[in-house]
Amino acid sequence: MVGKRQAGELVRAAAVDIDAFCSSRTPEPAGPSTLLVLSFDGKGIAMRPGHLREATAKAAEHAKHTLRIRLAAGEKAGCKRMATLAVVHDAEPAVRRPHDT
Repeated sequence: MVGKRQAGELVRAAAVDIDAFCSSRTPEPAGPSTLLVLSFDGKGIAMRPGHLREATAKAAEHAKHTLRIRLAAGEKAGCKRMATLAVVHDAEPAVRRPHDT
């Protein structure tokens, strides 16, 4: 385990090296047999009240707060924004046989 202060120092030290690391790496084009893999995922992220848009913040203020876990059909909580994560990478094709798992 690393303490909070030590973690902060590690992050600051790594941030200095990021520019040098990125400039030293030049990606080379992949060959025609290499697959280009794209993966996308969307997730509703609950926002802190101070980061809601004005209309959403007003709606959340006037909303009746209950201890229910799930929303009723058609009910909107109005506290989430959609975050999308995208990953792009190369992969060499792997030949698979029926008995491989």
